Amino acid sequence: MIDHRVYRRKYDAQQVLARFAETARDEVELEKLSGELMKVIDETMQPTQVSLWLKAVDAAAAKRRIG
Repeated sequence: MIDHRVYRRKYDAQQVLARFAETARDEVELEKLSGELMKVIDETMQPTQVSLWLKAVDAAAAKRRIG
């Protein structure tokens, strides 16, 4: 209990990241997942600006890597 009060930011960040891990495990829509990621970054680090760059992947090449 004392740890949660003394290390509150760390504890809160751990909870936020745990919630994101659950979302990432179940979410398949990229827009929703990236929105949740941005939310986690904002809650844990509170930056003044966040941007997410995603690399475009050729569908045929991705299928070869998976299968």
